[in-house]
Amino acid sequence: MELVQKLEQSLTRQVEQVTEMLDAVFFDVEQINLHRKPTNVTEVLREAYDACLALAEQKKLNMEIEGTNGLPLVSLDRDKIKCVICNLLKNAINFTYPSGRIQLEAKFLASEKALKISVRDNGTGIAEKDVPLIFHKYLHTTNAPTNGEKGLGFGLYICRRIVEAHGGSVEVRSEVGKGSTFSFTLPCSNQSNGFYTGNDERG
Repeated sequence: MELVQKLEQSLTRQVEQVTEMLDAVFFDVEQINLHRKPTNVTEVLREAYDACLALAEQKKLNMEIEGTNGLPLVSLDRDKIKCVICNLLKNAINFTYPSGRIQLEAKFLASEKALKISVRDNGTGIAEKDVPLIFHKYLHTTNAPTNGEKGLGFGLYICRRIVEAHGGSVEVRSEVGKGSTFSFTLPCSNQSNGFYTGNDERG
């Protein structure tokens, strides 16, 4: 049974890697088609959080979600933005040691008319010289996942392309041995009127 589980996990990782590579190639040669609609970002955040929670718990990580109330309805491609959030969460899980902490947080920046979503961890961190390489397709950092997790390194490149297609931007702040914070902002200038307060099911 244990051997079968290991084979299943290995196959799953291989499929994920191939899918990641194909996505990266697609985003390099095609215009990204977005299916935008006014979206309840709170629901997207919670769906991404729930999708990654088991993976975090398996590694004995404490994963939290904050700032989900009072967010505006934003015109975006729900599936693609959920993909970005999941990718950032999985990245944080991979580079955080057991018993570590991961925070998913969202803020509405009223002065900038933008929504900022961040994933913060207290994991391995990234060397200063590697930070400029993070969101590039074929450039890789020198740090390694904490539990031998494998990937082709295209995930963050795909995230950047999706966010930029929405008119947003990505950024990272990190320090070796102290962790990283990956953030992206989405413009809200064309948002649907209204804010989500946790009392309805819009979007």
